[in-house]
Amino acid sequence: MLAKPLFHLNLSLRACLARVTLNGFQLLAVDARAPISVAPPINQLLVGKGNVLAIQALPTITRQGMSSPLDIDITGSVSAYQKGDIVAPDEAGDVVLAIDVRKALAGQVPAIPLQLAFEFDNEGPAFPELFREAEVIEDPEPLLAYATHLRDLFAAGDAAGLVKEFAPKLRDFGAAYYQTEAYMRDEFVSFLQRRLLPGPMDLAFKGTDILPVSMCEGRIWELMRKPRIPLLQTMPDKNGGQLQIPVYVGRIDGALRVVR
Repeated sequence: MLAKPLFHLNLSLRACLARVTLNGFQLLAVDARAPISVAPPINQLLVGKGNVLAIQALPTITRQGMSSPLDIDITGSVSAYQKGDIVAPDEAGDVVLAIDVRKALAGQVPAIPLQLAFEFDNEGPAFPELFREAEVIEDPEPLLAYATHLRDLFAAGDAAGLVKEFAPKLRDFGAAYYQTEAYMRDEFVSFLQRRLLPGPMDLAFKGTDILPVSMCEGRIWELMRKPRIPLLQTMPDKNGGQLQIPVYVGRIDGALRVVR
């Protein structure tokens, strides 16, 4: 295995609506009316032994009309790379898991939605304590208050308070990508001070505007704004562009914190 592997999920998708999760965490939700390819990094979502990549797929409307289950085509791999490697569908890297939905379903009557699960192991970064062992959050009510707490920290420009709330995410991303926690903290503060806090931030929401979305059997919840937009975002600039920051929360040592 490569030293300090950088894992990516390489997928090419065609003629489908697809939802992809890794260890219960939603990684992709795409409408592949035309063929598309994606290659997100996944070090921060791995558990070491027995990673589970789940794919759900439905037909969608293509240029030729509504696709059928037999048209759905999803291929790719989980692959390991080294820093500086090209990451692309035709640059497979060190393949850990090969993915071919049609091959996996060969000889079966296709169901709707198509549902498959692939397992693989990885060396290097692993976070089973979060994705498999963290406390399950059964009552979403405290999540609404936590969302407004984060809002208030951003409104106050409280970088120290935000570092505290984002500390588990910063720690894990440092471990996932071979950086120190101090380096991740400094980068986060710089990002806050240079990009987010000058914003201006769009913070016009209250607790009743929050939509908590459960993942990982309730161990992680994405905090969104109704109908389904990221919790944190800047106001659109003159060209309509804005920064959007998804927020994923878990309970760490009894307290809610941002974990991804």
